Amino acid sequence: VLQRRRPALLRSRPQGRLAKEGLIASEKTTEAVRIYRRFGFEEIARTPIPAHPDLLYDGNWLLMTKEV
Repeated sequence: VLQRRRPALLRSRPQGRLAKEGLIASEKTTEAVRIYRRFGFEEIARTPIPAHPDLLYDGNWLLMTKEV
């Protein structure tokens, strides 16, 4: 279940120490990517997800960042 509020991990960073926040998401998690964009994150890079039987996703990983 996706939360509609900012993830706690992103809120817990020390104040004043980072110029950008970042995360990695699968392009297949379209709802999550939409929510991240709503919070100001932009895609800056993508790379193929390596094939592996234990991975849930295929396609691309998205590196997303935002200014803080």
